[in-house]
Amino acid sequence: MPIWALVLAIVLPPVGAIMGHISLGQMRSGQISAINRNFSIGAVIVGWVMTLVMICSIPLLLFIWGVQSFFDSLTYK
Repeated sequence: MPIWALVLAIVLPPVGAIMGHISLGQMRSGQISAINRNFSIGAVIVGWVMTLVMICSIPLLLFIWGVQSFFDSLTYK
């Protein structure tokens, strides 16, 4: 599960981060082995950082699109 969490943290960041948290909880309770603990920690970090980057980039892209549309409307003939 920790390896899948890291893979999903790259592909689907929020899902990977949540799976990383779940796998860390299972390691603490002894349900799964703690050998791959670093993969779970990496999944949590990568997942939340990439989620934050995605959330911050959406308003930036909308702003750039709005500015471009504004300047396109000024040069329309």
